[in-house]
Amino acid sequence: MEHPTAESGAAPDSENAGFTTSLREFLLDREKAPRKETDAETRERAERMALFLQEKKVHSVWLLFPGEACAYSDFLILGDVEHERHRDAVLDALDGHFSRRGEPFRAEKGSLWTLVDFNSVIIHLFLNGGRSLYRLEDLFPEAPMYVLDEEGRLHDVPPEKRPLPDMTDGGSRRPAQPLRHPSV
Repeated sequence: MEHPTAESGAAPDSENAGFTTSLREFLLDREKAPRKETDAETRERAERMALFLQEKKVHSVWLLFPGEACAYSDFLILGDVEHERHRDAVLDALDGHFSRRGEPFRAEKGSLWTLVDFNSVIIHLFLNGGRSLYRLEDLFPEAPMYVLDEEGRLHDVPPEKRPLPDMTDGGSRRPAQPLRHPSV
């Protein structure tokens, strides 16, 4: 039996019908596939996300660029939200503004920490002292870090001068105690 080819124009037999793709179909599918961002585009998107978070009243917005030290993301954004309703409103706004067509919006909510995954940019939102408890910026101590000021400007902060997160929630809730095994 002869296999169909683009040159012969032969119709595919029923056995191979699901696996035969013309060159034209292949190229059209490739055009529909999402284009990978350049590093500059990813950085610009991370900066836009940080400014957007600040507009949504997220406090102490920091950008961390871990580079090769982080295998799962190019940029990390850290910020503090006031309460669960504030966090949920920020998540809805992020989904509406930054989600790409065809990609699911992924947010993992915890009691003190919410992770939002935008592939090359990961956003961490903290509640009620969770930021000082986890100190994610300490995972990448040599990575460049930028702090967003009230006017929306990014300021480079060397590792030795990294600030502590602003914890002005009035101490309304204490951070949860670390989980321990019952035998301890």
